[in-house]
Amino acid sequence: MNQSDTLTLLTEKVITLREEEVFLDSDLAKMLGTTTSNLLQIVKKNKSRFPDPFCFSAKKKEVAHLIESGHLTKKKAASRSKAPLLFTESGAYMAAFLLKTEAAEKLSVNVLGTFLAKEKAA
Repeated sequence: MNQSDTLTLLTEKVITLREEEVFLDSDLAKMLGTTTSNLLQIVKKNKSRFPDPFCFSAKKKEVAHLIESGHLTKKKAASRSKAPLLFTESGAYMAAFLLKTEAAEKLSVNVLGTFLAKEKAA
């Protein structure tokens, strides 16, 4: 996948909640080349690196919005024991830094491009 295709994919995955541009944990995990459970484990083990501005749990109303907007299925939402985590640009970078996978390395460059493109479009 070339950089343009990757930027398009990333832009489609950006969600606006609480006046923040965020990635859903499952989408970010896929883009980083890992599982959602592995990403959540990394966040749990490195809580101090993911303060509220970097990553936060979706509230019930936000989960309903994610389902309505097609970012999350009812089945996936029901199968979770906790609300999905939402990652801001800073949180996505921190996750990519901690994972240190090839996909994470490539993604960190593209995440910056995605958020810059969104800022220019606004």
